[in-house]
This record gives sequence, C-alpha cells and structure tokens, in this order.
Amino acid sequence: MIELAAGAYAAQVNRHGGGLATLTHDGTDLVTPQAGESGPPHFRGAVLAPWSNRIADGRYSFDGNEHVLPVTEPERRNALHGLVLDRDWQCSERADDTVTLRLELAQPAGYPFELVLTLTYALTDSGLTVRLDASNTGATRAPFGCGFHPYIRPGVTPIDAAPLRLEATERLLTDDVRLLPIGQESAVDTPYDFTSAHPIGPLHLDDAFSGIAASDDGRHRLRIGGVEVWWSPAMPWVQLFTPPDRDAIAVEPCTSPPDAFRSGNDLVVIAPGATYRVDWGVRAVA
Repeated sequence: MIELAAGAYAAQVNRHGGGLATLTHDGTDLVTPQAGESGPPHFRGAVLAPWSNRIADGRYSFDGNEHVLPVTEPERRNALHGLVLDRDWQCSERADDTVTLRLELAQPAGYPFELVLTLTYALTDSGLTVRLDASNTGATRAPFGCGFHPYIRPGVTPIDAAPLRLEATERLLTDDVRLLPIGQESAVDTPYDFTSAHPIGPLHLDDAFSGIAASDDGRHRLRIGGVEVWWSPAMPWVQLFTPPDRDAIAVEPCTSPPDAFRSGNDLVVIAPGATYRVDWGVRAVA
C-alpha cells in the first residue's frame, strides 16, 4: 500500500488495481477500507477502465470490427468493470501527499487498442482529488469508458438515516436478471428523487443517474451525511449502490451507462495521440 497524508486527511492507495484502499479524516473512515492487498472485495475503491459496468456477452462492434471480451460476470453473461482490476500499476511519482501511477494496456484480449493510463491521487487540507488520464498511444481510434467505485461512509450506521442529495433528473432502467439497460425515465417526484436532501430509508439502490446539475465550478456533486463526493462533467453519469449490510453507499462516477460499448450511449472515443481526462474527489463537510 502507498500511504498519503495532508492535514487531517490520510489515505492508502493500492498498486494492485490502482484503487483507493482507505481514506480518513481526523481518523474517521470516509470510505469502506479494502480488505487486504489481494484486490478490492466487492470492487471497493476500484478503478474501472477501459469501461465501467457491464458489456452484454462481452461482445461489441467498433469501427466495423467485432470484438469478444472475457466474460467476468458469468452468472449474468457480462464483461464487468474493465481490465485493470487485477493489474499492478507502476509508481512514477511520489510525495508525502501525492502519488502518480501508470499502466499500459497494449491490446489485451478483446480490446485491440493501446492506452496508457496515468492515475494521480492528491491529498490537501481540502480533501482528496483523483485524476485519470487515458492516452491513446496506438494508430487507431479507441472506445473508452471509466468509472470509480468508492464505498462512502457518511458517519451513520446503517445508512438508512443518512440524508442524501444528488441533483439528477434521469434514472436508467435495467432488467432484473442481467442488469442491462432497457430504458430511461425521469427521477423527478419518484422515490429516486434526491434533488432535495432526505434520508435513503429502506430504498435499495443499484441505479445509474444522469441529467446531473453542475455547481458553480462546473462539477457534479453528491452529499450524504457529512461526506461530499464531486466529479468532473467528463463523467456525466453516477451509479449508486446500497450493499446488503447497508453500512455504506457505493458512489460511482462514470463516463457512460452500462453496455455503452454496444449502445454507443455517451461512449468516449479517443483519437490516436489524444488524451481523455476525468477528475473526482471526496471531502468531509460540516
């Protein structure tokens, strides 16, 4: 683990998978810690690239060519959460409060494209900032998506009593078996409307939201209890998930909804020599 510290904040970054292993403020967990160095159980803190969420059957077409990815969620016949979960990232820069990791994807099975991923974690007195740059080092266009999977702990256990605010107007609909998109509907005036902060209650969430309002600085924001998560407009979606033990909530900013490699819905395409950048962060709030 790589340890970082600044002011009241401390964090650990896991080179295996590149994920956020721990984050504390004044000694209190803001995220559910990863359990060990062998990977992120239930994707806690994981980096999801070069796609997030699901691709049906692991099959997609891009620029007239058919590709087949490994099916990593066999019970639902999906390719799930990208190709970097079990990769070891290389540390390229390091300071007490900052670390930059680097990973090359050189035409892995089912993804015949070349990317260099550069991931920076930085702590300040104001919280954590995470930046991911995806650079296309190949000769052809590359389909791309990414997301992040922190489990936020709002200081209330269970989370049912924690007030949640997310100014999102649209909710993705998915089927009950494979959790793949079947439509979209307005979240306004439904149980999924959190434009005004209110407790989650017993509501089970495993839902992607879009139509997210931007704050004055252009960022999207979610607040639950005493924790705020923010992310750049380069990720116009967020997936929310309440785990069975309901001791946290996964807040997953992402570039696109499930199955974007097949639907093209908000799919990012990176030209040769170009870079796509996303940012997100977490901070404690009063």
